[in-house]
Amino acid sequence: MFIFQVWTDRQPGDVIHCTGGGSYKYSEIIMKELGVRLQRTDEMRSLIFGVNFLLSTNVDESFTYHHDAIGRNKFQYRPIAADLIYPFLLVNIGTGISILKVDSPTSYERVGGSSMGGGTFMGLGSLLTPAQSEFFICYKTFLNIYAM
Repeated sequence: MFIFQVWTDRQPGDVIHCTGGGSYKYSEIIMKELGVRLQRTDEMRSLIFGVNFLLSTNVDESFTYHHDAIGRNKFQYRPIAADLIYPFLLVNIGTGISILKVDSPTSYERVGGSSMGGGTFMGLGSLLTPAQSEFFICYKTFLNIYAM
C-alpha cells in the first residue's frame, strides 16, 4: 500500500532493484500489482556499495569508538579520511548474519556469520549463554561454547 501512495508516477518500463529471498518469493506479486519489472542484484555487493556511498557522502556521520573513555567521550564524531576508511568490518543482521571484511570499494570477503537471524540469534543467545544484550558478546560466547 505504501508504494502505491508514494510512487504515483510509475511507468510500465520502470524497474525495482531488489535483493534477498523475498525478491524471488514475491516477484510475481510485485510485478503484477505494481506493473513494473524486478532486477535482482547480489545482496552483499549491494550492501557494500551502499555503505561505501554513505561513507563517502556523509562525512559528518562517522565516529570512532574509544572503549576506555567515559560517557559521551566514548564516541568521537569526526570525518574519516578517505585513506583511513579501509579495511573495516561490516555486520549485516537480517534473516541471517554476515560479517564482512571490506578492503576497498570493490574488494570484500565474508569472514563470519550465522544462518540464524538477528532477533532469533539474540533471543536464543540470551537464553543459552551468559551474554544478555550485546551482539558481539553473544556471538563470541556462542563461538567459544560451540567451537569445542
